[in-house]
Amino acid sequence: MKSWPLVVALAVVGLSLSPLPSQAAPFDNPTATGASNSTVIVTFDKAQADPNAAAVAAVSSVAERVAGAEVAEVLPISDTSAEVKLTTELTSAEVSAVQTQVEQVSGVQAAEESAKFYAADANYEPNLWNINTAASKYGVKASSAWSRGTGTSAIVGVVDTGITAHPDLTDSGTEIVGGNVVAGYDFISDPTSAGDGDGDDSTPADEGDLSDNGISTWHGTHVSGIVAAIRNSSGVVGVAPTAKVEPLRVLGRYGAETGDLARAIRWGAGVSVSGYPSNPNPVDVLNISLGGNYPYCPTELQSAINAAVANGVPVVVAAGNSNISLTNSAPANCHNVITVTATTRAGAKAWYSNYGTSASAATIAAPGTGIVSTINLGSTTPGDPGYATMDGTSMAAPHVAGVIALIKAKHPTWSASRITSAIRFTATKVKCTTTTCGAGIVNADWATKLAGFLYKRTNPKINGTIRAGKTVRATTGAWSPGAITASYQWLRNGKSIKKATKRSYKLTAKDRGNKISVRITVRRSGYVTATAVSAAKRVNR
Repeated sequence: MKSWPLVVALAVVGLSLSPLPSQAAPFDNPTATGASNSTVIVTFDKAQADPNAAAVAAVSSVAERVAGAEVAEVLPISDTSAEVKLTTELTSAEVSAVQTQVEQVSGVQAAEESAKFYAADANYEPNLWNINTAASKYGVKASSAWSRGTGTSAIVGVVDTGITAHPDLTDSGTEIVGGNVVAGYDFISDPTSAGDGDGDDSTPADEGDLSDNGISTWHGTHVSGIVAAIRNSSGVVGVAPTAKVEPLRVLGRYGAETGDLARAIRWGAGVSVSGYPSNPNPVDVLNISLGGNYPYCPTELQSAINAAVANGVPVVVAAGNSNISLTNSAPANCHNVITVTATTRAGAKAWYSNYGTSASAATIAAPGTGIVSTINLGSTTPGDPGYATMDGTSMAAPHVAGVIALIKAKHPTWSASRITSAIRFTATKVKCTTTTCGAGIVNADWATKLAGFLYKRTNPKINGTIRAGKTVRATTGAWSPGAITASYQWLRNGKSIKKATKRSYKLTAKDRGNKISVRITVRRSGYVTATAVSAAKRVNR
């Protein structure tokens, strides 16, 4: 299937939103850039005798005053427009100032930064570094996992701005349900914020959030494409290309309210919500790519998360884009969530990504920089479907949700805690501590190869005379399935004894009067490694 006539590339670091108390400041401020920050397209409200000269006159003094930039070249477009190239690269703030001031010049209808467009029927899939194993060793390696399944039967709840029609998602340019999208719900209770005039309803269409200087982000459509864009040899492809997305709309023109967010989490997870119809399609995993700078997790939000997890639904949340500790970002600082930091194509922590600390460690990382996905080309209200590049932990989180969809399709009974163990155990290691960035970059290939978990049937034990000078020996206990290999670490009062890593251990004078135990680590190919500690025994004096 061919896509739409044009696609536009832009970059957004996160999303400007205020999901908790509505009066609080946003936690992310996105920036949008076009092909170059040194080119201005000037459009006049009527034909000019010399549009090039008129454009130079409108731009030159403003550019020099705002950024110290001079006009390098002028190219004609029509008798009402011209393209002005500057000698200096402008920052986003300077671009905004130049645009505002040039548009105040008499006769100027618009002064816009040049945007970059591509052929719409391009197939980006081979070059998606975040998806395709061949494109980067620091992607999620989803393409290598598809031989074992593509997510069929799994449903991902995308708690976001809603969704717009897109051939790579809904298999349509006009319908918001169809293809890989199932019916969701609009939980925005404020009609003004919702933009649809009626507040919460059964239609989760993204009406435009007007988030970035009055420009809509279509954030939910971009996130949904990362999760489950259709693999159709055109446009992009998602991590789980046959999984379903259920749009749960909470982000509107004034961010998201705690109550709306809590209701969406519960409803999506199949938990009853008073006053709302039951969800005919309870999700297998929730993706929440939003947040706010709060040093606490609101009680009702935590309650909703706990209810979802208790119902077997993992809750994936973006770490946030303020380069601060997770302890100061909600819902990343809530309990029972899978917190996702963002990494670059080089496998490093993205500069903007929030990070874990000993008080609130990150769970896992995922690609968050230069992520191409589905978008809407409308400036404020919905227009044609297209594609765009965005940056942010908002983009990292849906990679993890997509991998979980692949796992859930294979292992539907695995609990949220087992899913978390699985993705952490199989993560691609990076040069960042597990506390700061998480266990590593989520790895779809390795995660979908997992056969299961080792179950302890009986505890390991210590056999022998517990007295200094005597040698004691550890038993591994019984595990299912069997055929395990084991390693040992002897402990004195719960702390590791240096070089005491064999199955047997000779008790020393230092052990007298102290408690001795042994920690057993068992392994089996294709299974998550497990550990167990024997009962402690006091060494006789």
